[in-house]
Amino acid sequence: MAREKDEVRTNRGTIRAIAICSGLFISAHAAGLFLFPAHAEAVTYPFLVLAPLIASCCCYGRGMRRDHRDSLSWFLFSLGLFLWTLAMSFSAWEDLARHTPFSVAFASDFVYFLYGIPLLLAISLPADVEQLPLFVWLDGVQAVFTATLIYVFLFNAIPFFPQPMQPLSIPRVVWTYDAENLLLAGVATLRLIEQRKYVRERPFYQVVCGFLLVYGTTAAVYNHVSAVTEGHALDPLVDVPFLLLALATLLDTTAETTVREEELGRGRLGRLIDDASPFFYTLALSTLGALVLRQHFYIGLSAIAVAIIVYGIRTISLQGRLLSTQHALTLASARLEALSLQDALTGVANRRCFDQRYVAEWNKAVRGKHPISLLLIDIDYFKRLNDTYGHPEGDRCLIAVAAVMQSVLVRSGDLLARYGGEEFVVLLPDTDSSGALRVATGLQKAVRSLSLQRDGSASPHVTISIGVATAPDPHGSSSDALLRLSDGALYKAKQNGRNRIEGAD
Repeated sequence: MAREKDEVRTNRGTIRAIAICSGLFISAHAAGLFLFPAHAEAVTYPFLVLAPLIASCCCYGRGMRRDHRDSLSWFLFSLGLFLWTLAMSFSAWEDLARHTPFSVAFASDFVYFLYGIPLLLAISLPADVEQLPLFVWLDGVQAVFTATLIYVFLFNAIPFFPQPMQPLSIPRVVWTYDAENLLLAGVATLRLIEQRKYVRERPFYQVVCGFLLVYGTTAAVYNHVSAVTEGHALDPLVDVPFLLLALATLLDTTAETTVREEELGRGRLGRLIDDASPFFYTLALSTLGALVLRQHFYIGLSAIAVAIIVYGIRTISLQGRLLSTQHALTLASARLEALSLQDALTGVANRRCFDQRYVAEWNKAVRGKHPISLLLIDIDYFKRLNDTYGHPEGDRCLIAVAAVMQSVLVRSGDLLARYGGEEFVVLLPDTDSSGALRVATGLQKAVRSLSLQRDGSASPHVTISIGVATAPDPHGSSSDALLRLSDGALYKAKQNGRNRIEGAD
């Protein structure tokens, strides 16, 4: 308890220190712009680059503390923030070195578009991502192609290719970024809504949803104001969502580890997103490929081909996975069925197996007018053995008797089953009374030959009593009647002194 309190104090102290540092960071940014207005671009860009880089490192560190299923989401989130940092670095280079106008598409615009791809992948990861790593890569390929085609379609420029830059409508650029932020925030909100109260992934969606909502709001305000005014007075506003994200990733998450097993999983909405995301990726990529086909034929054709190939790989993989799962389920079902028909102690058939086989063999005997016989077997003085030597010794006796009796039954159609306690039953299809008597005699001799060691010395021989009943022509009689006759014969064998065979009248 004292250790937990110390950890809570340490976490609170760390969070308080980070909150103070974040406030100082924003204050220093604003003060630098106020004190050095003539060098505003040189002052502001280090802060604009450093804030998302801090958030990216915090997300990566959070991913290192989680299990594999959660870690991938945090790593993708960290990658998206790193791309945002890279895009801001490109913007700094364009503004400080190349003096590129805001209305010209350049490398930073494309990287800003790519920033949303890892975030979208992290939000739409399937529940069983650890079993489907190939699908994550396929979705990533489609998402990157989709972002590239959106860039080509809106800006009519191919990223990282030397070509004359086209002037762009500033409102068009601003609304495009707003649409991207709105899409990401909307999908994250849907994910957060569909999560159950204590599901393991919920803390991730809480952090992501909060960040995207704050980021989308501040970005919309910043972009729309900057589009009509000059200056960098609002630049410190850009730091806010990234520093809040860094703070959120360091919050104590001890409660996350107490998740009950039945509370894990996705709801209906989550499964819908899991199932629909690949389809929309493919649909978006093929549609955009068709849209840019006229202006950029080979790029559009390549996009359509990638969409078809990825969809084909996914379909083939899912089909193979389905067939493999069905085969595994069939084998597991067969194993479970076999276990359900087997006595756990002796390894021979159990009462349930005997009941099923007895009905089937009886009906077959009725149709074919073949004789059928039953042997009901009881180990003599078994209760005395249990009371004297204990139940473990009794179990050893049951196992040995079952094994030796099973070795006597040479026909594949004959069935030895444990009927209950120390009682066994032998089903002999197509066997008359003389044949049943021969089998009973063989069983009795085999069991009598057993000599079990108890307390380091040989014990008296084990003996059994057997009741034999035969239905020469089952037609017109019932299986229950034959079972009662064999039970009566066994009772007679025990009444007449045990270690004997009695036939039914």
